[in-house]
Amino acid sequence: MRAYKDTISFDGLSGPGVIVEFDKSWRLLFWTKRWGGASQWDMGDDIWITNEWFEVNSIEDTRWFEPMMDVEARYSRIEILESGDARAKVHWHYALCNPEYEIFNGNTTADEYYTVYPDGIAVRRMVGWPGNQSDYGGNPNFWELGEPIMSYPGQRKSFDAGAPLEVRLKEIEKKANEILETERWFTIQDIDGREIVYSWPMPSPRRAVCSEHPKIADFNAYILVERLKERPDHFVVVPHNRSLYPYKPDQTLNYSN
Repeated sequence: MRAYKDTISFDGLSGPGVIVEFDKSWRLLFWTKRWGGASQWDMGDDIWITNEWFEVNSIEDTRWFEPMMDVEARYSRIEILESGDARAKVHWHYALCNPEYEIFNGNTTADEYYTVYPDGIAVRRMVGWPGNQSDYGGNPNFWELGEPIMSYPGQRKSFDAGAPLEVRLKEIEKKANEILETERWFTIQDIDGREIVYSWPMPSPRRAVCSEHPKIADFNAYILVERLKERPDHFVVVPHNRSLYPYKPDQTLNYSN
């Protein structure tokens, strides 16, 4: 396996990035032309999935501050720490900013470290640095750690052309039907085999998982799996750690499309 710098091209854009390959049908990418350099799992045939990043907002400023807003990669740095037969290590540093490139509380940043092994599995360490330089953006009331997002060719063109939201949603649903195992699209499992299953499309209106399935509070880990047609399944394993999940499920939360 190896990690190396190269030009990456996708959906009409090209720019410098880092590629980690491990002799599998998928690979890990870090690309400055996509969401400030965020990690992308290339699942094959131009289907990419990112696990997202740190995000923050506040009651005073409900816009999200995140590296997605750093379209010019002003604050993003990608560094190969190690590349060898046993493992590769990549470091991604970024700031949590708004579309005007103003950073939350003046200097809120994050570091992510990826240790990737020859079997194509990566261990991700996330370190957030809440800012203290100013009160810009207000008092943080939410820190998001992850949200899988799928990318495919043509997606950006539709968005940049200003297509109505209804049109874009129909395009997304059509593409999802081609890519996803719709009857068993997304599952949340634990180590003991307990499982919550979602089909595609998602039910509407939606409720928070912890409200819909209170038993999830007792899971000993959270294994999140997206099942793809004719490609490897994308998954994330999150430990059940009191520092990450300090509260009991809220039965009142409701989400709509």
